[in-house]
Amino acid sequence: MTWQQISRENLVAAKSLSQDARWRSAVSRAYYAAYASVCGALEGLATYPKGRFGPSHDLLPKLVMTYVTTVSMWDRRRIATAAHRLFERRLVADYKPVQQVDGEMARACVQDASVIIKMVNR
Repeated sequence: MTWQQISRENLVAAKSLSQDARWRSAVSRAYYAAYASVCGALEGLATYPKGRFGPSHDLLPKLVMTYVTTVSMWDRRRIATAAHRLFERRLVADYKPVQQVDGEMARACVQDASVIIKMVNR
């Protein structure tokens, strides 16, 4: 399986979960859809610590800015900003049960993931 296949599978899951009002899971899957898409773009460009197949989640925006040179600097900033926003929302969805996650947040995350995937795959 490729990173792009993983990305597509997670985006489909995020959309379905959002439609089923499973907001937290939708946010999480949207993040991983974007993460996998960026990992695919980083293949052969970035190196990871021994035993890792992808980058540390908190470093993703920096790696986008450094290595995803197939898109303009402006688009790299948009991707990096959206990736950071998705990561922060994924942390809320997965680890902060007292914070509310709603349909609006889930839909925004699916939109962010879709934009990242589209921009990275140009």
